[in-house]
Amino acid sequence: MFGTSIPINLLKTYAAIFYVDRMGLTTENFALILFVYTFIDVIDNPVYGFLSDRTRTKWGRRRPWLVIGTPLLVLGLIAFYSTPAFLAGIPSWPGHAVYIFTGTLDSVINANYAALFPRSSKMTPAGPKPTPYARLSSWSP
Repeated sequence: MFGTSIPINLLKTYAAIFYVDRMGLTTENFALILFVYTFIDVIDNPVYGFLSDRTRTKWGRRRPWLVIGTPLLVLGLIAFYSTPAFLAGIPSWPGHAVYIFTGTLDSVINANYAALFPRSSKMTPAGPKPTPYARLSSWSP
């Protein structure tokens, strides 16, 4: 899942530098963002899995979450790194909100993307038999 981890790693790698050095957020406030998000992240993955397992659309269970979540994640990343200058140095609520918004959208995308893989093989009495999609996207002897 290398491709889906690039956006969130972009956020997590440069967030501290951007908000502390460029926007003037204190390290304590940024640590508070990370602390709060850790607890939200523990809760949101099972919730999104529960919701997507019960989604019934003509597109399937996972695709609507991916189609809606991906553009929202892009908007979250843009908003995170496009903070207006007048917000520099004020309390950290804008940083909290955008960091949590972007992180939870990443959870939506990764939970649903990872749930696609078990569907790419069919169980037979002799064991799993790869579907044409699974054979095309992976190496198998």
